[in-house]
Amino acid sequence: MRTYQQDLSDLFLAFVKNGDVRNDILKWIGDCLIENRGKNKEWSSHNPLTAYLYVSDGFLLNLNLILLNLARPFSEPYSSKLLKINPIYAISQNENVHLKDLYKDTPIIVRDEDNTNEKNNTITFNFITEIFFMSHLSYSCSVQRLHRKLLKINEELSHVQHAYNDATRLHGANDENVQGLEEAMEKVKIKTHIIAVQQKENDAVYDDAPDEYLDPITSTLMVDPVMLPSSRQIIDRSTIARHLLSDQTDPFNRNPLRMQDVIPQSELKQEIEQWKMSRHRQQS
Repeated sequence: MRTYQQDLSDLFLAFVKNGDVRNDILKWIGDCLIENRGKNKEWSSHNPLTAYLYVSDGFLLNLNLILLNLARPFSEPYSSKLLKINPIYAISQNENVHLKDLYKDTPIIVRDEDNTNEKNNTITFNFITEIFFMSHLSYSCSVQRLHRKLLKINEELSHVQHAYNDATRLHGANDENVQGLEEAMEKVKIKTHIIAVQQKENDAVYDDAPDEYLDPITSTLMVDPVMLPSSRQIIDRSTIARHLLSDQTDPFNRNPLRMQDVIPQSELKQEIEQWKMSRHRQQS
């Protein structure tokens, strides 16, 4: 898988280095991301037509890896090349952008329409700016989407488990409704396992990460590290979420644990992201 992803990255790098096809390949990537943005919406997780309307999660994960590899040369923290990124790209409505319709997103800060010429057809954007925004949108539609999906499945299974425990206590384990709940829990566990495998494959490129960045149970790079309140162990949020599907205790000391009690580790999360960007640059 790692060789396949590297070959894909090398192929796209050759495309963007060729002036004759660079515009076409950036347009293809931009169109692909825009056409599949709906997959990142909340409703897409419940719509059975999602699989027919949008590309697969694996496709988006591979595209995200390609874009991250293209971003390596300027992704080092405090790199002077970051100053070449033009933030106007996100609100531009002209035809010189390959990632269309970003301006339709709800802004954090309301813009002054009288002072901002968002339809300026003369402005052009460099390659660094395009790849920067494409990488962020791709990451949101792939890795972050799968992470949110995993946490949501964990919540769903938690509700089913509570219903199962109540039904077992009232009617016994052999009751027809109890057995139906047990089958529902098993289906949710299978979904969780599939998502976990997809995330693990995407993290394979970081297999030489420092030990403090690795999840102590899965030995994969952490995406969203959290601290368990009683054992003080740091673990990835998705890992502890999967554990709590079947066992509502801290895996390190067996004390009772709920998902809402874990403590986010924001500084470590940022440190890991900076290391990932540095790692990409070293491989370029």
